[in-house]
Parts: sequence; C-alpha cells; structure tokens
Amino acid sequence: MHSKSMQNYPHPSRTNDPSALELAIYNFELKAKAYYDKKMKSDNSTELTNRLKTDYKHLQSEKKELNQLGWPNLI
Repeated sequence: MHSKSMQNYPHPSRTNDPSALELAIYNFELKAKAYYDKKMKSDNSTELTNRLKTDYKHLQSEKKELNQLGWPNLI
C-alpha cells in the first residue's frame, strides 16, 4: 500500500464508537502524522523518510498484534 516514495505519514482512520485504547492509538497516530508532516516541510532527507517508514511500519505491526489479542477495530 505504501511504497518507498512515502513522503507523508498517512492519515489514520477512526472507528465508530472507539474504545479508550482505540482512541488513544488514534490520537497517537495523529500526533505522529503532525510531527512528520511538520518535519518533512523543512527536512525531506532520506534519513527522515526512512524514520517515518520505520515508525509507521512499527505502529501498524503493534496494531496488528493487538488485533490478534482481541482488539478487532484497530486495523
């Protein structure tokens, strides 16, 4: 879905009637998006792009793990 050319943190999706955990993760993703969107305006280096990809991939992996533990609305 997100290729090597990822230059912005993708906007997270919010479920209807989220649990406290789902809302916390959504808010964290919004903060990550705001952070990377701001940083990319002044520094679009390969290093920053790689950190963005790594952080995004890690958060998606954590959401997938939580989904397997019984939180089905996280992905």
